[in-house]
Amino acid sequence: MGTSLEPRITNGATVTAEIGRSCAFTPKRGEIVLFSSGSSRLPLAKEVVAIPGDSWSVSADGYVFVADALARNTLGFPYKLGPERARMLDLYVESYDGIIPPDTYLLMGEPQGGSLDSSRLGLVHRADIIGRVLE
Repeated sequence: MGTSLEPRITNGATVTAEIGRSCAFTPKRGEIVLFSSGSSRLPLAKEVVAIPGDSWSVSADGYVFVADALARNTLGFPYKLGPERARMLDLYVESYDGIIPPDTYLLMGEPQGGSLDSSRLGLVHRADIIGRVLE
């Protein structure tokens, strides 16, 4: 599975997942979902940090806020992105007036500086979410 969800899910751990483009569920904050991306031949697993309709922002120093609160990883550390990742996400914030658009999600791994997640790939559309991890 990789290391971007450690310590929540350790590399090499066996997980149970519900997969399929037709699996009917609405992703929820805190849930780990699987999504397809052109950047990886395998599905990626990340945590849902913000859902459609959430207000969000990225501060000038790279902190990610959802509903005016610092977005934090499982260990409670706030996400603090480097300048390139922060600017890329801030373009989404500007484009959508600080609201996560319909059918779109902010997905993040555990590293505070981001991973192969929304901080690098942008917001993820529901059509690209192909399943979820059942914990």
